[in-house]
This record gives sequence, structure tokens and C-alpha cells, in this order.
Amino acid sequence: MWKDLLPIVESFTLSQQEMESNPEIVLTEAYLPFFPEKWNGILVLSESQNLSNSNKSYVDFLKNQYDSKQRMMRLNEWYASEGKIFDLGVQPWDDMSIPLALKSIYPDFVPGNTAVGNAVPWSAIKGKANINPTDFMNQRSISIWNELLNQSFLKDNLLKVITVGKLARNIMIKAEWQKEHLKLRSASNNYIGRISSMFKIEDLLIRYPEVKEAAEKLGIVPTLNKTYFACHAVSLYKN
Repeated sequence: MWKDLLPIVESFTLSQQEMESNPEIVLTEAYLPFFPEKWNGILVLSESQNLSNSNKSYVDFLKNQYDSKQRMMRLNEWYASEGKIFDLGVQPWDDMSIPLALKSIYPDFVPGNTAVGNAVPWSAIKGKANINPTDFMNQRSISIWNELLNQSFLKDNLLKVITVGKLARNIMIKAEWQKEHLKLRSASNNYIGRISSMFKIEDLLIRYPEVKEAAEKLGIVPTLNKTYFACHAVSLYKN
């Protein structure tokens, strides 16, 4: 089961010296993706958690309410306590951007059966603001994924990786993931908004009926950015 991966994650806990050399890193522990009880073999990876001041209550909870091992399992622990598949702490998953895109590609896709996490299992801040992962964090992430992917639980059960954003994509390529890999662009509103405003949502939904149908099945009213991101996914990967 997924807990068999925990010793690997634990072995990558940053030392005091590493934290002193990288003061922008928020927590010493890496963490595992969320793995559902009825896993479909799909793993969705965004880039990294935002643990800036805007999410201070979540960070305080991790530091004050969870012990070290719970922080390593926090996506699974949080789900176990909250029971909300769209409240994992992975923003483009929680805001429905990724579920809508995948439901548009695969009509039978079940979000609740999907593993979800981040390619970089550490977070960095400068002052109170979120910053991109550093080279040190990226290299550590490649190393941890290289070991995780060679552990029997993932070797036997992981069928497909879906990366969201260039950073996640490159980390999984360098970690030598060699099975099916869907490479989606960033789902960031800031990134997508630069282009999506050139289109009308009504026109996109007419041209990509898969997205409209997926939104109806998920019970959501998609924004322009979410619609555009889903259309991007359909354009690349719809059979």
C-alpha cells in the first residue's frame, strides 16, 4: 500500500544544516501524494504547495497539530479527516481546473479514484510570499521521485502520470518515468489569463463540447480560465 513509500520520504527529510543553507524552505519534510482507497493507477502532479502567508493557517496547523510523519502523509491525513476530494491542498486540483480537463479527455474519469500531489514536495517563501522552487529543491525532488518510482507499490500500480506545468513535467522526465505521461501546461490563472481573454467562453464550449459535457457531469459552472485549460487538454489528448 501507499504507506510502504513512507520510509523513502522520511529518508529525504532535510537536515538542520540543509535548512540553514536553504532558509527559504518552509518545512523539512517531503510529503506523499494523496492515494485513494480505490486507485485507478493515475497520478496527477502539480508543481509545489503554496505555503506563503496567504495560507498561514494551514502552515500553522501543519506545524502545531501534526507531527513529522503526519506532515509527510498530510494530503492523505487531511482527506481522512475532512473527506473532501477537492480539498487536498493542491490548488489546481481543488479549484476543479485539473478534474475538468481530465473529465473532458476521459468521460469515464472518476476524480475520487485518482492520486494527486506535487512534483516538488517542499515549498519555499521569500519574506511572506510564495516563490518558485530553488535548484536545490528541484534536484532533491528528482532524487526522491527516482526512488519512489522504483518502489514496488508504484512500479506495480502506477499506470499513467499527468503533470501540470513545465517544472512538474521536467522533474518526472529527469526521474526517468517511462510509462504513459500526459504533459499539460500550467493551470495557473495568472498564466492562462494572458491568453484566455482572447476568447469567448461560449464559443469555446461550442467548439469543445467535451468540456461542456464534463462540466455538467461534475456539476460545476466553469470559468473562462478553467474552460480554456480544459480545451487545451482536449486539443492535445482527446482520442
